Order: sequence, then C-alpha cells, then structure tokens
Amino acid sequence: MPWLTGFHNPTGLRPALLIPLFVGWQGGNRYLIQQIGPADNVTSFIDFDGELNCHLQLQKIELNVGDQSLWGVEFRSGDISFGSVTDIAPVLRKKLSQNEFSEHPWLGAEIAALCGDIARYNRYLRGLFKGLWEQAPIAAEVWRDNVVLLPIVRQELADRLRHTPTRQPRCVSLG
Repeated sequence: MPWLTGFHNPTGLRPALLIPLFVGWQGGNRYLIQQIGPADNVTSFIDFDGELNCHLQLQKIELNVGDQSLWGVEFRSGDISFGSVTDIAPVLRKKLSQNEFSEHPWLGAEIAALCGDIARYNRYLRGLFKGLWEQAPIAAEVWRDNVVLLPIVRQELADRLRHTPTRQPRCVSLG
C-alpha cells in the first residue's frame, strides 16, 4: 500500500514531467516509483535511489498494483498538476493550447501524446525532426525511422496479424 509523498523532477527545469515518489508506509523514508503497464495501470513498485525535490502538501493518496497510474507535471510557474491521465488531461490540454511547452518541444510531444492530441503531437514531431535535420541529417532520419515510424509499423503489423485468419503453411518449390 504505497503512499504518495512527493515528486522528483529529473531535469530540475520547468516545465517538466515529474516522477511520483511513494513510501511503503506513512512516515517511511525509502522511496518507491511505480512501474506502468501498457493499459496505464500500476504493475509494480520498485526502489528509487533519487531525492524528493518537489514537495507538496498532499492529501493522503494511496496507490496499489492494478490502480490507474499517477502522473505529475510541473509548469513554468512552479505549479504542479498530478493525477491519473483522465484527471489531468484537461489541464494539460489547456496548457498545450496556451503554448506552455513551445520552448520545450520534446516535453510538448510527450504531453500531447499523453493527452491523445494527435495533431499537436505530429506538429511537435515535425518541428523536432526539422531541428534535428538542421544539425545532423542522418541522425534525424535514424531518429525518425526508429523512434517515430518503427512503433507505428509494429502496431500496424500486430493489428493486421490479429485480423488475419490462420492459414496452413504451404510448401513452395524453389527449383
């Protein structure tokens, strides 16, 4: 029964995605972080060796394996929003429309993806690719192919294979 105790800002910058930190019991001093599964639920908790650097006066929030994961974002102002994706998506969409992340395109792309804002996500990706291309064209193409396109291809193939009737293998003569 881990309890939320605060957050870790891995960059020390604002805005930033935060890592929620938990303790195994109230008053505990060993930090835990959530492992998140594909359905955005907590699959386990693991030890975290970093520091609590974003303090909040928190109400008692307990998270268990199987619960919806908890996300946190610190904005330029220093304000922090946290909760499940469903809980914080409206605030994040508003911040996206106010260009909160315009100077931080990597973060903007992640926030847009988290909110399901595909159009804005694609705009961020195009901007990131253009910026990378100007610095290192080959690296930009490798990034695009592996980070952007490969997951799409994998998903498309998996979807198609799920909908393909099972066939018996055929023997083919090559000679």
